[in-house]
Amino acid sequence: MPRLTSVALILLSVVRVCGAEESPALYVETVTVGARDDRARAGDIRRALSQILERVIAPEDLHGKAAEAVLGQSAAYVDQYEYHSGEPGAAGTLEVRFDREQVDEALAHAGFGILGDERPELLVWLRIMDGATPRFIGAEDGGALMSALQKAAAKHRVPVILPLLDLTDQTNLSSADIDTVNLPRIRDAIWRYETEVALIGTLVPSGDFEWESRWRFVGPGQTAEWTQGAMGSEEALAGAVDGAFGRLVRLYAPAGRTGSTLEIRVEGIGSMAEGEACGRYLRGLPAVRSAEWASADASAVSWRVQVGGSAQAFHQLLAESRRLRLAAEPGAAGAKVYRWVP
Repeated sequence: MPRLTSVALILLSVVRVCGAEESPALYVETVTVGARDDRARAGDIRRALSQILERVIAPEDLHGKAAEAVLGQSAAYVDQYEYHSGEPGAAGTLEVRFDREQVDEALAHAGFGILGDERPELLVWLRIMDGATPRFIGAEDGGALMSALQKAAAKHRVPVILPLLDLTDQTNLSSADIDTVNLPRIRDAIWRYETEVALIGTLVPSGDFEWESRWRFVGPGQTAEWTQGAMGSEEALAGAVDGAFGRLVRLYAPAGRTGSTLEIRVEGIGSMAEGEACGRYLRGLPAVRSAEWASADASAVSWRVQVGGSAQAFHQLLAESRRLRLAAEPGAAGAKVYRWVP
């Protein structure tokens, strides 16, 4: 296949290991202040770092001795700070920029998984049971529920998308599929939006302006389900997004520095664009630290992939991949061979 061979030569010069460009804003926080003296500033800096930790480690890790130890050294991680004037007679705000490398080093030393800039979009499929027929909240809806969802997602810096609820969505996923946990259909509905992760919720009215809710997180290689008692919509969605974010951190930023390096062969790549897309897809998978082009021949492209965790866990994750399918025939010495699904 001469065309694939020429494509492979181009890939050698184009495809490189790369992650998302670091965003300093992830480690910058602005807090409202009441005073500008040294004692007040120490507390405000700590509060700023606490809000940053909510963006990079799992919510369940925020409350404990290890996190407290990191917060106790907040001032040591400050790169710079600046006060901004507020209303007349008010102290205004304090903008704090933390040294990212120092914060990450302290968190890693404490054993936390740290979620970086590259984050998967979380598809939120929300079902409301406030009438005879369930209704879904989609991308065109607004109101209090949408505001509460946006606020909860912003706290963790999680990119959130909602379904279009068009005819394709109605065909792909029904209320019955959610009730019976029809995972094949649920995953097909998720993959339509070019993401691997979703939060599926059902809200049931419980008294005035309160909801009981059921939630399911669906990600590559795992699902999790939990319920929440009666609470307001903002509190309910905040709790649900907290739960989803914690699972995103566990998936995409496993704690510890151990890992594995493996090589996989991918068939079915017929152009440079498909090769680049395959590389981006691999680098975006949970726990993948790097993926670089290794070699190519007339039938496949090989990738060298570094993952956090075991090779077995990585291949289990690929078993539910939307873009890579295990080939029927193994490679040399039983090596795993996958087929690219554009």
